[in-house]
Amino acid sequence: MIKELLVIIWATLGIALATGLYFWLREKDDRIFGGIPRSPLWNKVRNEFIKENPFCAICGKTENRIVHHRQPYHLFPELELKKFNLVTLCESAGMNCHITFGHLGNFKSYNPRIGEDIQIWSGKVKNRP
Repeated sequence: MIKELLVIIWATLGIALATGLYFWLREKDDRIFGGIPRSPLWNKVRNEFIKENPFCAICGKTENRIVHHRQPYHLFPELELKKFNLVTLCESAGMNCHITFGHLGNFKSYNPRIGEDIQIWSGKVKNRP
């Protein structure tokens, strides 16, 4: 339900408001997202991962970073805490790598080839003219 609400807000009022609401909701209760309870270890794993991987894997930004599951948490809950399944992405204005690359423009979707896209697009961003 939270995801659907964010998609509606994003579509009508813009990504900045939806992103702000997302972070506010996440701060209030990050134990449940997508209807599946989070592991009590999730916050610790997420915070450690952000410290170890402080830059967006695509664009290199350090603002508005999130830890994204390569294989979606709601489909593969057994991979929730596995570091090989995590990647740091940003939700920065202008280049929201989380929605663009992590979800292919739609929070109801996911990118099964996110690893390939990271290699391709991070190189393009680093070497842009």
